[in-house]
Amino acid sequence: MQVILRADIDNLGGKNEVLKVKDGYARNFLFPRKLAIPATAGNMKDLKEKIRVAEDLKKKRISAAKEVAEALSRLHIRVVKKAGKEGKLFGSVTPQEVADKVFELSGLTVDKRKLNLPEHVKNLGVYHFTAKLDTGVSATLRLEIAGELEDEPAHEEPLTAEAMHGEDQVESSAS
Repeated sequence: MQVILRADIDNLGGKNEVLKVKDGYARNFLFPRKLAIPATAGNMKDLKEKIRVAEDLKKKRISAAKEVAEALSRLHIRVVKKAGKEGKLFGSVTPQEVADKVFELSGLTVDKRKLNLPEHVKNLGVYHFTAKLDTGVSATLRLEIAGELEDEPAHEEPLTAEAMHGEDQVESSAS
């Protein structure tokens, strides 16, 4: 019996594939579980139309992904984090921070799981990485990590008890 699979089935075939299976297997397993439908002339016509529509949608999706990739490739992403004197960051730059910065700069939403950042971004510098947007479409982005150098604390005189009481008196007399 000829059937059209409605889902991927291990050791049998993929979705929308037309296969010849034994009658009992189709009637007792595939049809009751709605994993397949009979390959009648009407179902075959519907399948061809469904495949054509899916291909059109895929072309549009890939075309849109290419436009987004072009826009992302032109971006200059700059993240400022606190760093020590040796150029090591206090913490690291995460894919979520980069995705937020991309949205802030361009208004484009990029899934943080699609960003292929180097393993650990814990140093100042310039990094190049890719963002996989769709099947066969990726963008190369440039990320600059700039640092706010951690300065030594200023040497201030500690407040004395008299100075603290003087402030309290000023506040109470103003009231």
